[in-house]
Amino acid sequence: MKRCSLNPGNFAVKIVERLFPELFGEDNLRFQFSYNGGGISDKKSLDGVRLGYIRKYVCHHYPEVKETKAWKMMVVTHINERLRRPNEKKKDRLRRLSRAASESGPVDTTYTVL
Repeated sequence: MKRCSLNPGNFAVKIVERLFPELFGEDNLRFQFSYNGGGISDKKSLDGVRLGYIRKYVCHHYPEVKETKAWKMMVVTHINERLRRPNEKKKDRLRRLSRAASESGPVDTTYTVL
């Protein structure tokens, strides 16, 4: 996983996907969670024990995120973004629809006034 990761945030996201497989299943439970929980949507917090493992592994491979401020900026934001991100299949469908719309030619935007 480390070899395929570009930065500490990306590495942490890969670990989250492995340690929290139940969040990324058909039920899409990840939309109900965030790293710390709370917020406007009153989301639940991720399991503290597994978060401890994530911090341990990420800090081992990326020592620059050992400080709390760096951890929040470089790791927590990436994890929360991943928890909010839609499924890849949905993205592919949206891309296909946008391509089909662009291939059908320009849309007539003139309106008739009655």
